[in-house]
Amino acid sequence: MGNVNQLRANLVNSFRLLRRQLGSLRRRVRTWRRPVGMIAADRRLLGAERASLGADVAVLGESLAVRQALPDVRLDLIGNDPFDSSVTVLSDCLGPGSLPVGRWSSLVLVDPPRDQRSTLLDAAATACRVDGVVVILVDRGDAEWPADRIRGRRQLATLPPA
Repeated sequence: MGNVNQLRANLVNSFRLLRRQLGSLRRRVRTWRRPVGMIAADRRLLGAERASLGADVAVLGESLAVRQALPDVRLDLIGNDPFDSSVTVLSDCLGPGSLPVGRWSSLVLVDPPRDQRSTLLDAAATACRVDGVVVILVDRGDAEWPADRIRGRRQLATLPPA
């Protein structure tokens, strides 16, 4: 009977080790730079606009492409989930007073929802500095914002803050 318990303990320990290694691999794969896809297109579009973005950048939406394209900037991730450890600025971004005024040199909106675009844009415009820009990354063919750059199925629009 003692051998069965020892065998079970060894089996449980080996499964724990395997599970830990797979979790580590899964986290690493999430941040790999793949040469194709939506994140790669966003990363290239943002890399082309790097000079105009400045040193303080905020992101509203998925931040992986921004993190990869701009590794040397101070990056703030805006979100409304207080339990998300990656969120550095807690806000719903609905309206002009929802973000700090003049804090960032640029603010990147990644795939903003259609029904909240105007309020998000108002919040982003007040959050940017006087010489800052608001950058919008959306799917290609979105008629609401004129595309400054197009790559694959993605387009980038740059707006000066109002």
